[in-house]
Amino acid sequence: MAGLYRGGDVPDGLELYTFPESNWAVFTTKGACPESLQTLNTYVWQEWFPNEGQKYQANGMATLEVYSSGDPQSADYECGIWVPIKND
Repeated sequence: MAGLYRGGDVPDGLELYTFPESNWAVFTTKGACPESLQTLNTYVWQEWFPNEGQKYQANGMATLEVYSSGDPQSADYECGIWVPIKND
C-alpha cells in the first residue's frame, strides 16, 4: 500500500520509497473492483505483453496498482496498473 508523499515525518512502521526513473506501460479500466482490475491484469500479462514484445523491468521495480477515490463497487470506478518496461 502506498500513497503520495507530501513531505514531513514518515510515521513509524512506514518507509519512504522513491521509484527509480523508468518507462511505464500504463493501463486503466472502469468498473467494479476487484473484477475490473482482475480482468485488466489478466489482459496485460496474458495478451498485451506476449503480443507487444515488451519486456518487464524487474530490477528492483514494482508493478503498481492505482486506485481512484470513489466507490470501488461502482460501474464508473476507475483503477489501473502501471508496469515498468525495459527500453531495448
